[in-house]
Amino acid sequence: MKGLFAGDLNEFVKYSSYGYALDSMGQRNLANLFVTAETARAKESGEYQKVKILALTHLPHNEDSMPTANAQVRIIFGTQTLETTLELVYANFDRWLINTMISLEPHILEQFQTMRDPVVH
Repeated sequence: MKGLFAGDLNEFVKYSSYGYALDSMGQRNLANLFVTAETARAKESGEYQKVKILALTHLPHNEDSMPTANAQVRIIFGTQTLETTLELVYANFDRWLINTMISLEPHILEQFQTMRDPVVH
């Protein structure tokens, strides 16, 4: 399936992290511009897709744990939509990244794969 990052899940995870990071720093306008730019790029590549940040929640932590947050997102693949919660971890210098080890669990990866490569019966 073509579209956002040419259907490359690794590229999606890498670049969409920047949008969440901007949003988590209170830069919602910049985050929206980033997501809009990526959506426009996806549209140009032949299949309209969109990522929308629905909500961001910072989770409690202490000095012994790394700060984390949850991003509730809606990802639109053509006519199909996936809503999920991605766990973000604080990297450094106000950068929040998707924790792929937790967020993209096998069942979520399977949903992405199904949308990218639909089975024809």
